[in-house]
Amino acid sequence: MIRILKLVWVALALLVLLTGNLKLDAGANRDWDLVTLAVVGFLGFPGGYVGLGAFGWLCLFLRRHGVEIPASHQMYWGWVVGFACGYVQWFVVVPWLGQIIRKSARRRFADRCALHP
Repeated sequence: MIRILKLVWVALALLVLLTGNLKLDAGANRDWDLVTLAVVGFLGFPGGYVGLGAFGWLCLFLRRHGVEIPASHQMYWGWVVGFACGYVQWFVVVPWLGQIIRKSARRRFADRCALHP
């Protein structure tokens, strides 16, 4: 079940990136970049938005010190950051925390059963 969920999650994130790359919104005011980052942030909520916020601060810091990153590169790197944060959150940290909570609950249940035979 987890493998299927991982595949669906990765497929959705890639679909969002590919849709943004097709440039369906090719007008002067392209907003697909924002939609792409918002959806990837939503897939990895809340870690995706935290990662995207940190990446935005990094871009502002670099721009302030004279390093200009093209907007298309910002969108791709933002997608990578949002994807990585969301993937690590949902498929590494959450299962790890679940394992810790299950072990703790088992230990408490065993202690309670040992005290009241």
